[in-house]
Amino acid sequence: MNHHSLPDKRGHFGAFGGKFVPETLMPALKELEEAYLE
Repeated sequence: MNHHSLPDKRGHFGAFGGKFVPETLMPALKELEEAYLE
């Protein structure tokens, strides 16, 4: 397994930084992340 197979500390994968979740969940995940960081 190479380092692109594992997420970084922000949960991003590979050189493009995508998250491995369905696109329809992104608004909810962004809201959750912002609430967590407060």
